[in-house]
Amino acid sequence: MAQPSAGQLFARDNAQRFLPWVTAFMVYLAFLALSAVLSVHTMVDAWNAEISGTATVQIAPETLEGGVQEDTVSRALDVLESQPGVLGVEALSVEAAAALLEPWLGSGEHIVDLPLPRLIDVRLDPDVADLQTIARELRAAVPGARLDDHRVWLQNFINVVLWFEIAAVGVFAIVLLVTILTVMFTTRTGLAIHHDVVEILHLVGARDSYIARKFGARALWLGLRGGLIGGVFAAGTVYGFSWLASRIDAALLPSAQLSPLSWTILALTPLLVSAIAWATARATVYAALRKLS
Repeated sequence: MAQPSAGQLFARDNAQRFLPWVTAFMVYLAFLALSAVLSVHTMVDAWNAEISGTATVQIAPETLEGGVQEDTVSRALDVLESQPGVLGVEALSVEAAAALLEPWLGSGEHIVDLPLPRLIDVRLDPDVADLQTIARELRAAVPGARLDDHRVWLQNFINVVLWFEIAAVGVFAIVLLVTILTVMFTTRTGLAIHHDVVEILHLVGARDSYIARKFGARALWLGLRGGLIGGVFAAGTVYGFSWLASRIDAALLPSAQLSPLSWTILALTPLLVSAIAWATARATVYAALRKLS
């Protein structure tokens, strides 16, 4: 009968049987945390690309009474076109402004009857345009007109997103820490269970590096098994959320679809966790054997 190898002897360890399931859960959480960060980045980049170099002028309804409505809009257009850094202007019709409210108020003629402000889209050269000067000139020519700089709103949103990203990165770091502690525990338990085997291997001339390599390979294999399970379930969860997000009107929520590069980064999560398990197991074995010697 063939004698079991040292690697097979170390594999007979009930303490490591739950390691793949712990690894699967850790990979699942890490995958979701990382995907949240990448999705939010995608959303912010999409918003930034859409509103960069743009502003909106709102003319309050009370200044659009009677037959002066188009005259007021024309006066605002003249002021805007005369300002340095303004690349183009476009006045939205009442119907176009009402269409912007349809995702919230629904469609129908009743929206057009509301006292809606007139909107003017403004394209700017951010390096040339002086928004404060433009706003001041606009208010002087058209009382009730207001220039909205989208960058202010975007910066406030980015500040909120930053805290969300910090929380997600914190979850990711906690997941990695728990993985390290779990592998350390199972490796130390395995060394205690196989103490006699380790002693015999030392007597026949085995080096610490050989024993560490066997434990590291075992942890890597178990980590890959668990990581694959957790990665598959996490990918399904993320894909499901992405599909649900794609069903929401783009006016309510900009696209947060993950790019191929983002999916590639996420696919590396199980490999990262497995590599950490391998390195932790080896380091734990080296530290324990140094104490024994």
